[in-house]
Amino acid sequence: MIDIGAFQSNGDGYTGTLTTLGLTAELTLEPFDSTSDKAPDFRILHNGREVGGAWRRQSKSGTAFLSVAIQDPSLPCPIRAALFQPRQPKSKTWPLVWDRAGNRD
Repeated sequence: MIDIGAFQSNGDGYTGTLTTLGLTAELTLEPFDSTSDKAPDFRILHNGREVGGAWRRQSKSGTAFLSVAIQDPSLPCPIRAALFQPRQPKSKTWPLVWDRAGNRD
């Protein structure tokens, strides 16, 4: 798993930067209210335009995280990643972590 972004909590949402070898984008995750249980909990915006969604999830060990899906016509498939709480107690940076789907044990 590698870090591909760093985000800060801004009250009820998050702001940060997605950075890969070929892509850098400032993103905002804003709460999304919907009556559908399949709808994301957050909309992901880039320059005010929706580019994805994030869903609240919990790992088998009980760790809360956001499951992120980012779409763009220039990408062959969505970027699927996870936004975790800060690793260090005093840190305010939420890492966006990605892993190639086929690498899971």
